[in-house]
Amino acid sequence: MKNFTKALALTGILFFAMTAVAFANPKKDSHPKPTVEVYFLQGNEVQSGDLLKAELSANATTEVDVVVENLYGEVLAEKHIDIEKGSRLLKFKMEYVPAGTYAIKVYQGHTVKEYPFVVKS
Repeated sequence: MKNFTKALALTGILFFAMTAVAFANPKKDSHPKPTVEVYFLQGNEVQSGDLLKAELSANATTEVDVVVENLYGEVLAEKHIDIEKGSRLLKFKMEYVPAGTYAIKVYQGHTVKEYPFVVKS
C-alpha cells in the first residue's frame, strides 16, 4: 500500500509540474500581426534642400504605401514598399520644398500612421 501511495503522489507531482510548465510557456503566435513604424534618423527637422532620412521598421513581412504630404494634403512624394522583417532606409530630397510642417504617412491595409516633420529654410 505504501508503494501505491508513493506512486500516486509522484504521478500527481509530475502531472502538476508538466501542467505548470505548459501554462508558463504558452505557444507563441507564429504569424504576428505586422506593425510598421518610422524613425527619423537625424531628428524630425530638416533644412530645405537637404535629404530627409528615416528608417521604416517592421516586425514581419508586409506591404506599405509611404506618402509625404503637406498640411493641405498635397502629395510631395510617394512609394510602395514591400518590406521584410527588419528595417529599410527611406530618403526624401527636400529640394524646392518651402519651410513648413509636413508628414510621412504610412498606409498599411486599413491603418494609417502619421509622422510629422518640419522643413526649415
